[in-house]
Amino acid sequence: LAAGTTAAGWAYAADRFDGGVWLFAAVLISWLVAVAAVDLCTLLIPNRLLVLGGAVTGPAALLTGFTAWPEALGGGLALSAVLLGSALLVRDGLGGGDVKLGALLGFVLGWKLALLALFLAFLLAAGVGALLILLKRKRRSDVMAFGPFLAAGACIALFWGAQLVDGYLRAAARP
Repeated sequence: LAAGTTAAGWAYAADRFDGGVWLFAAVLISWLVAVAAVDLCTLLIPNRLLVLGGAVTGPAALLTGFTAWPEALGGGLALSAVLLGSALLVRDGLGGGDVKLGALLGFVLGWKLALLALFLAFLLAAGVGALLILLKRKRRSDVMAFGPFLAAGACIALFWGAQLVDGYLRAAARP
């Protein structure tokens, strides 16, 4: 499943982006699939995986022009603050790996796309969680990995984020 997801992501990225941005997107997708798979299996996101991903995707986002420094710093700070606050407020909620992953995604995507990715991650997690409870596969007290939802939100933001943010801003500006 991970290989198929990665291949599909690469193919779509090749159709969507040019040159260096395609390479950045392919690396980001590969890393996010690995993060999601590990978190699903272990409920942990290892620091080694985070450091590796950050060391490659952060510079790639900046060098390809996908993200500029001010947006990268703003995104990293915004997502880490929101996720750290959530982790501190909700007992047995988000873990440190989720907070660090969020900070890295914020840096890589920039603040607008990162906040969209986070919103989508919470929305997807709530929907899947509710469905699993309705199907009696999980109880409200059960723990669920959040990394896969952050990864999915980041991929959606990567591919369609600019259109979603622009559409939202246009709709919000209408009287």
